[in-house]
Amino acid sequence: MRVLDFGSSPRASSSLDFKLRWGATTQPIPSYIYQVRGKPPILDASGAMVQRLVHFWQRVPRPVADAFGPEVCRRWLV
Repeated sequence: MRVLDFGSSPRASSSLDFKLRWGATTQPIPSYIYQVRGKPPILDASGAMVQRLVHFWQRVPRPVADAFGPEVCRRWLV
């Protein structure tokens, strides 16, 4: 095997740091945001709103996270 896809991670995140320690290299992946109205959202991992959502998600009970997690990822993260 010559190539292993580690998957995507936000810049300056702990998951990216972990992958880089295992020898991963970064490649920019273009992404497009369909804007219905107004300004496009700010997708900054260190932003206050994102931090609040992460804080909330860490406290969601495991069965709820297991049930809704895949849908949340499909709609909001990918």
